Amino acid sequence: MNNLFNFGLWEDASIFNNGIQIISSTSNIYPKRILAIPKPPNEIYISGNLDLLVNERDLYICITGSRVLDIHVEELVTDTIRRLIERTGNRIIFIIGGARGVDNVALNSIIKYKGKVVVVTPFKKLRSCNTEESQPNILYLWLYPDTIVLQKKMFLQRNWVISSMCHLLIMFKGDIRSGTMSTVHYAGKLGRRVYVNDKINLLDRGYGGNVLLLKSGYSSINYLYEILDICSRGV
Repeated sequence: MNNLFNFGLWEDASIFNNGIQIISSTSNIYPKRILAIPKPPNEIYISGNLDLLVNERDLYICITGSRVLDIHVEELVTDTIRRLIERTGNRIIFIIGGARGVDNVALNSIIKYKGKVVVVTPFKKLRSCNTEESQPNILYLWLYPDTIVLQKKMFLQRNWVISSMCHLLIMFKGDIRSGTMSTVHYAGKLGRRVYVNDKINLLDRGYGGNVLLLKSGYSSINYLYEILDICSRGV
């Protein structure tokens, strides 16, 4: 049994028969970082490894990017996740949005390299998701019950939640007018460190957000590698 239950922390979490749990914003285990966003959800719905919800030992890193892939960014996402897991001794919990494109490549790479991940995805997907027993390093999370029809504003709130839960964010690819850019914007407003992929194709409009962020002074992803190199040497 998950060790959080041993301390009675889950007494105020309602448990459905299908394994999905509701956690109120007044609960001791509701992530405090989420409360910092405008209009935090009153409840969150979760399924999977509960240890990943609140973990003071590991670094939470958000991976975000376009739904439209190209071979270069696909390879970069995979390689970045592999390097991060290896260099930190798997002391990272990734946070992704569960969409197509970069999110999907990230999830497959995290599973491949036995990393840990929180997937913030619509509640209906939770009913068909893998259980903790089959995927012990995954936690699925959503913000609304499945009786509510999905609307655009819900995904903007999802982006707030993703940004709030992470310590830092890596943006791989995004158009100027995109959900990816909203996630980056929210992360900046919350004081999170943001790193941007600078290996871009200037002929691809899908990298317009990358160009704008780099021109605005955001750090290249290469600086993240340097920081992790120092940490891995124990300096």
